[in-house]
Order: sequence, then C-alpha cells, then structure tokens
Amino acid sequence: MLRLLIRDMGVEPLRDDWSEVLDQTQAGFETWRTWGGKAPPEAP
Repeated sequence: MLRLLIRDMGVEPLRDDWSEVLDQTQAGFETWRTWGGKAPPEAP
C-alpha cells in the first residue's frame, strides 16, 4: 500500500531511501511468512 501511495498517488515520502526500506521489509516478510512459497531457512 505504501509503495502504491508514493509511486502512483504522489504522496511525498519522508525518506529518500523509502524504496530500499520497503524492499528489505518485504524480503523479510517473504522469508518468514508461514503460508505459501518457500519455507524459512533452518536455524543453526
């Protein structure tokens, strides 16, 4: 939703690195979600 608002609706982001922050957050979510996709990596 945030990416849509900033990119397509003209909302001014508070940070210059907003895209990188959202990419990192999404990657963490996709790694640790408990449904669909790949399972999280095994803990050491």
